[in-house]
Amino acid sequence: MRSTYVDPVEEDLTGQAGWMYTDLLLALMVIFLATISFVPKFMGTGSAAPTDPNYSYSKVIDQSMNVIYESFNVALIESDVAKFKTKYNLPNEAHIVFAQYVGGYSSDHENSAIAIARALAFSQELDKADHPLLETAATTLSSSNVLTANQVIVRFTFATTEKLNN
Repeated sequence: MRSTYVDPVEEDLTGQAGWMYTDLLLALMVIFLATISFVPKFMGTGSAAPTDPNYSYSKVIDQSMNVIYESFNVALIESDVAKFKTKYNLPNEAHIVFAQYVGGYSSDHENSAIAIARALAFSQELDKADHPLLETAATTLSSSNVLTANQVIVRFTFATTEKLNN
């Protein structure tokens, strides 16, 4: 006796399609993050940049200045920048092109938003001092529970103007 024909159950792949697109986006994100540069490179478009198109901020100094401050003091910051330039033999025309402020907080009774507010307040104090140190700098803010609540780490990255080879 012949058996009756049973239609085979086909697999439904629509649930797998979502995972395929998720994997594709993850791969694209990894490629993007691997190719971007985290130090800004200015090509002479700001107001403090050289007006000659043959110059650019393309020589970024490898060593960054990292200092912990417990209170704002523009004279101390200016002195620390001068000492850093002297220590690493940087020319006087080296500019700060990137400034990062990291505020500290106590994770026991504060959150990271408080630390970012402290870092922002420190940055604004330096801006209010109308000091030419940061006129060409990009700025970021961050937080760390490793620091105490009254500390701010300041990281300055320097670059020098360099004549382009035309």
